[in-house]
Amino acid sequence: MPWLLVGLCLGFPACTTAGVTTGLAWCGGVTDPAELPACRAAGFNAVRLDVPWRATPAWEGIDQFVAAAQAQGLPVILALQAASPPTAAAGPVDPANAAYLGEVKLWIQSVVEHFRGHPAVLGWMLPDEPEAALRLSDAGLQAFLSARYGDLNGLNRAWGTRFTRLTEVTADRSLALARRHPLGVCPATIDVALYRQQGFTRLMQLWARYVRGIDPDRPLFTGAMGAYRCLISIPEEYAAVNARLHPGTPPNAEAVAIARRSGRFEALAVLPPGNLLDAFGAALLHGASGIGVEAWGALRNNAVLRGTLAAALANWRASGCLTDEPRPTTAILYEPFAESYPQPSPLRTGYLVGTNTGELEPLLTAFRQGTTFGQLGFLAREDLADRSRLAGYRVLLCPMALSLSSADIQALFRFAEGGGVVVADVGFGCSEAGGQIFSWNTELASLLGVLALHPPMSAGGNLRVYEKTTLFPSIPAGSTSVARGGRSPFDEPLVMIRPMEKSTVFAAAADATTPGKPLFGGVLAHPIGKGWVAYASLKLWHRWSPADPLYQLFHRDLMAREPAVALQQAPFLGGAVQVAAFEDGLAARNTAPRNQLVTLETKSEYLYAGSCLNIVRPATAEGIWVAAGLAGGSLGLYERTPIRCVTGQGSATVAVEAYGPAGIKLAVCGGHPRISLNADGVAVMAPSYAQTARILIGDGRYPVRPGSLHLLRAKGRDGGKLQELRIRVGADARIEINNSFYCDVLSLTPLPDETPAAPVTQP
Repeated sequence: MPWLLVGLCLGFPACTTAGVTTGLAWCGGVTDPAELPACRAAGFNAVRLDVPWRATPAWEGIDQFVAAAQAQGLPVILALQAASPPTAAAGPVDPANAAYLGEVKLWIQSVVEHFRGHPAVLGWMLPDEPEAALRLSDAGLQAFLSARYGDLNGLNRAWGTRFTRLTEVTADRSLALARRHPLGVCPATIDVALYRQQGFTRLMQLWARYVRGIDPDRPLFTGAMGAYRCLISIPEEYAAVNARLHPGTPPNAEAVAIARRSGRFEALAVLPPGNLLDAFGAALLHGASGIGVEAWGALRNNAVLRGTLAAALANWRASGCLTDEPRPTTAILYEPFAESYPQPSPLRTGYLVGTNTGELEPLLTAFRQGTTFGQLGFLAREDLADRSRLAGYRVLLCPMALSLSSADIQALFRFAEGGGVVVADVGFGCSEAGGQIFSWNTELASLLGVLALHPPMSAGGNLRVYEKTTLFPSIPAGSTSVARGGRSPFDEPLVMIRPMEKSTVFAAAADATTPGKPLFGGVLAHPIGKGWVAYASLKLWHRWSPADPLYQLFHRDLMAREPAVALQQAPFLGGAVQVAAFEDGLAARNTAPRNQLVTLETKSEYLYAGSCLNIVRPATAEGIWVAAGLAGGSLGLYERTPIRCVTGQGSATVAVEAYGPAGIKLAVCGGHPRISLNADGVAVMAPSYAQTARILIGDGRYPVRPGSLHLLRAKGRDGGKLQELRIRVGADARIEINNSFYCDVLSLTPLPDETPAAPVTQP
């Protein structure tokens, strides 16, 4: 399906964050300088050039290419192939291998020094898929465990083992211990997972420091990475993460949101050649700051694709790239433990390979296209310490979040006390409490609302709702989950709960209660302050089908808590239209071939500019509705403006047809105009009756400064006399227009700053 972008074309300036210009589009695989003009014409504003690691540097060819790119106005990102030593002398790529580190440091520094002052070099990129080259050793694991536990006795106590020498501890022997434990989770397997994650992060960190030691100013990019466990484990030395999307439909654009980590990094979507345009549209909803295309060869001989991509990039940049700062209200706390079983996920979600912990892939797939309340964000464990990362979220889903410090638990307490909802499942925080999925301590029990956790049972089945609770207002008592494919979704081991008195036993899949001793396996709802903690003592997302009505009601009730946007009259999951809220606007994407008229409910009192209609409700109603037409395969972008319309007891509909430094154009219909789609798939309105309203225009991209002078023109859309009025802005930096509107067009343009002959007042 051709991918289109509709909405704003108002000539925004590019913005730069962390040294990375929003709207960046890099192209790789260009080897012939003669193809650089075609690359630029396709919309790319940078090229990637791989710099191979050679024993003897050969600069001539690289220098010539950089000079040719500079002549075409194309900055160059130099991709350092630091994971491919020229000889075997360096040994394995391992952050504990001093020989490799010494050689790679010297080589990286020689390349950076050579190009450091070159004006055509935009930034530095490190290797693609570095995990594939990483060779962690058992000796490294032993050093990690020695630092973690102090000595062999401490290790044996924690693991429940009887090793006589530290050298007996290997990754294979450690993972073999999984067979003794429910779901394969135990201190040994958790420690191996942590070692693997920290080994990857340490390697990325060392590469970055070698570059920044010579050039601390230019932005540093990761290479293209498709492994989710790597995307969530990037160290802070990087400015931008290249998230490689996989081929297939729908695109796995949540990789972009994982890479962003709620704004900690800029994220670029590396698009699959076979699904390039569809993946681009999906990536923007998740907050992509730019894109990358690794294979110029996929575009070289396809003029239509190059032209379509160029148009999409131009329109997105002209919109101000307002998709750069998403504002979802639900996030996933992503700890990279859980991995699909028995076959690992192609997404490579977790480091607990070979254990029965497949929680992440089903959850990520279910919400890949978002919900009627928009897309989901992602946080890593270390983000919990930053209150600003949590501030915009109302719901935090925590699948297999096995490792939580006391400080992390306190951060979650504060989140719930402030009105947030934490949804945790089996094994939550167990690493620090003993390492078994039923391990707990007093602090963790207080958060979850349990008196104790007991070893798991395997007698589970379907969830049955015991008691209705205000946390899930749409779910009546007696509701049950539905078995799919002849198998109950919760028939694997589940931990048994003794609940606190103030906690609500919401639903159970197993019940071993005796008189005076409640004991069950299921979901507990625990109120904390203004919020809740919902604790599921089972694998909540592994086998529970998103098609189950109870699954949808459960998640809909959670995500309906103060959403930034809500798509009206649409299925909660799996609809043809996806929506997203951003710091500066809204976006809606139509994946169907036919035109669609959509309505978005927002909490904003400000009007949106673009190809949309703002339905202003009476002053007693909260927020406005935005109606928009979406052609098949299009993405609509709608900028929030500092313009309000206040109607008292009535309603009105306003189209902000133009908004920017050069002027404002509004079309205003009073009452309840009929809204429909025209032949081009654009939402249009037909007037109904007049309505008195106030239009309030504040300072923004159209400057409304105290003392500034403006020309207001007003005319009925169907004719009538043109009225003009000069307005000088008062000290409140606001323009107010009071009138009875039937179907009128207003325009506002700035006038030269001159003192009028007589005082000019606002109408």
